[in-house]
Amino acid sequence: MAAIWCRVWGVFAGFLAALLLAGPPVAAQDKQDTMQRVLILYPYDNVQASSNQSGISARRRLLELSEGKIDFYNEFLDLRHFQDPAYQDWYAGNLAEKFRDKQIDLIFAPSEESYFFARDFGERFAPGVPIVFCCTPNEMISREHPDFPKVTGILTDFDVRKTIDLARLMDPDLEHVFVVGGGAAIDVAMTATFRSQLDTYDAGLDITYLEAIPTADLTAQLSTLPPHSAILYSLFLQDGDGVTHSSSFEYTDILAATANAPAYGPFMPYIFHGSIGGFIGTPDDSGAEAAELAWAILNGKDPAVTPIARSSAQKFRVDEGAAERFGLSLRNLPADTVILNHTPSLWEQYRGVVIATLAVLALQTGMIIALVAQTARRRLAENTARIAHADLARVTRRTTMGQMTASIAHEVNQPLAAIVANGSAALRWLHRPEPDIGEASQALERIRDEGMRAADIITTVRGMFGERSGDHAPLDFGEVVRGVLALCRGEIDDAGITLRSRIAANLPLIRGDRVQLQQVVLNLVTNAVDAMRLVAADRRNLTITLENAGPRIELRVTDSGTGIPSEVRDRVFEAFYTTKPNGMGMGLSICRSIVEAHNGTLSVEKSDTTGSTFLVAIRIGDAQAA
Repeated sequence: MAAIWCRVWGVFAGFLAALLLAGPPVAAQDKQDTMQRVLILYPYDNVQASSNQSGISARRRLLELSEGKIDFYNEFLDLRHFQDPAYQDWYAGNLAEKFRDKQIDLIFAPSEESYFFARDFGERFAPGVPIVFCCTPNEMISREHPDFPKVTGILTDFDVRKTIDLARLMDPDLEHVFVVGGGAAIDVAMTATFRSQLDTYDAGLDITYLEAIPTADLTAQLSTLPPHSAILYSLFLQDGDGVTHSSSFEYTDILAATANAPAYGPFMPYIFHGSIGGFIGTPDDSGAEAAELAWAILNGKDPAVTPIARSSAQKFRVDEGAAERFGLSLRNLPADTVILNHTPSLWEQYRGVVIATLAVLALQTGMIIALVAQTARRRLAENTARIAHADLARVTRRTTMGQMTASIAHEVNQPLAAIVANGSAALRWLHRPEPDIGEASQALERIRDEGMRAADIITTVRGMFGERSGDHAPLDFGEVVRGVLALCRGEIDDAGITLRSRIAANLPLIRGDRVQLQQVVLNLVTNAVDAMRLVAADRRNLTITLENAGPRIELRVTDSGTGIPSEVRDRVFEAFYTTKPNGMGMGLSICRSIVEAHNGTLSVEKSDTTGSTFLVAIRIGDAQAA
């Protein structure tokens, strides 16, 4: 049995070994066959950040566009050290051997040096493969094979004159420009490009070229430049002492340490390494722009009909910190200038917070002002209403008293007539042969009583016409009612009204304003008289009762007039509502306000077609404490 199992396991192991030796699965092999291959030719070694960054950016963008379906090969040509044709021919042979079994679909050249190499030797290691370049000056392409059929790419607008324009914007009084370059062949070629462009730059500037000068002499010269000078950096892959540098900005750091004038350069890496700025495009932007063209070529577009484009990333770029060290202003720069190394102000950092805080404060201030204004308007309205209410009450009293003029004259005339009669009688008693002193004395006492009665009538009238009100003092409410009835007696009689009054004796005193309470009683009596003018004379009855009802003193004024309809009963105390043809509609409203100010109530107790009863109820305790 064990032998059988061993035999089975042996067969299974052999099957697994056959699968492993058969190579990758069919799906994996198909995936590898569908991958496109892009060869990136970096011009220098792998420490050259500026030229390498454009290739890295292009790689990143192509991976995004292809969703990872591109296989990249990277080659570093090291043309900074090896520019002779023999080395390049040898290197091209190595690439041909290296990629003999690989199908390259596109060559990407991230600089003019790698572009020249691909153009001159590409047919040896990648025959018929299209080339896409970036970061290449316009002069290089227009001068070298402008109609090369397999080539397209993004030109860098390498115009050093625009960098000088930036220097003049930073220093409007600029007079001197010192162009500084290294001694390597590529350095010399770049400085020659500078010279060819600046030879046509007519700006009245004194331009001096400092090339391949030993470092000690160069730093000494740059430390003593005249005022209103600017330094323009070229390339420095080899200095004047013959020392090779891995990158130009290593050398610009040395120069900037002693230079007494601001420096500019047309290359992005110079910023933050001694340069204030220039007319520059970033390697990231240029690489991404070229990647878009490369993706179109990989998808079948013919490079011969794909126009070479200019980079849209070229802008004025300025290091704000470096400019501040030389006291240079940024106010003259165009609005689209890219400001680097910018220290944001508190306003820039917290603009949203400041705006929100100011908005809240403004809103709160507005609300406070509105509330204060509203309170002031309300107080003004209350004062105006109070004054108007007092004026209306006084007008109502005077209007009512105007209607009572005849009754007042009648009441005053009675004591005056009695005084005259008693005076005549007293004179007769005194002129008798034997004067009757007793009768004369009685006549004189009656004169005194009638005079006091007339004085009381006048005092009451003056009080009702007076301006002052609101003074509460102990008073006899029954006396107030009797005084008003005495004043109204003439009008009541003239209207043919039968008056029945029942005023309880020994009523407790209350605290109140005599004039205001007189006005209430007078208004209620006058309204009752008016209400009965339209009924038959034999039906005109006015009943006045004043009694002590426990905690309250109650005054009822009952007439036998036409009554108050139930639908308007609740409105008779509203301001400006009246049932009289010529009424103001303020009498009962003012009366209710007066009674309520005395801690009492005024209401309609009965309202039907046979008459009306108005009830004034004042709490004795509240009135005494008022």
